[in-house]
Amino acid sequence: MKNHIPMIRKELLIRENRGRRERGKYAEALSIILNRTISDSDFVDLTASDEVCKSFFDTYKMKSNESKKVYPKDHVEDLKRELISNEVNFRDIELYLISKQTNYCGCVKISFSEIIDCFSELIELDKDSLFLCSKDSDYGLGIDSYEEYDGGFIGYYYELVIWKSE
Repeated sequence: MKNHIPMIRKELLIRENRGRRERGKYAEALSIILNRTISDSDFVDLTASDEVCKSFFDTYKMKSNESKKVYPKDHVEDLKRELISNEVNFRDIELYLISKQTNYCGCVKISFSEIIDCFSELIELDKDSLFLCSKDSDYGLGIDSYEEYDGGFIGYYYELVIWKSE
């Protein structure tokens, strides 16, 4: 057990160093998409981000089995309307953006209203998904982008999972 703790610390330091190198580029890309400046204060440290991510993905797995909605990508306005109708449930809730860059850069503090008009760009930045959650994962959202082959045709879809504390 004694050797395990230094290894964890070493891995964290490696991730932090990589994050310092990549954070500027990631913040710049987010700033363009969100049309606001993303600064260092918008990022959550890696240890706290790891806790948020673990909580989110544990809850997301459960919630995605309970309720999910699928939207063809050519019906993106329907998905946008769904997000708008849920905005009131997320008002005044501090949310964290989780992406592939989170492992090195940390979660980013974001509001639900910020993602409504640019969710597809955020998904594109991540390559295939968009995840938001509150610190305790009582509130969350996941949008996965995927393609499905059916009868020789390729369909492109968004899968939405959204939940709020009751």
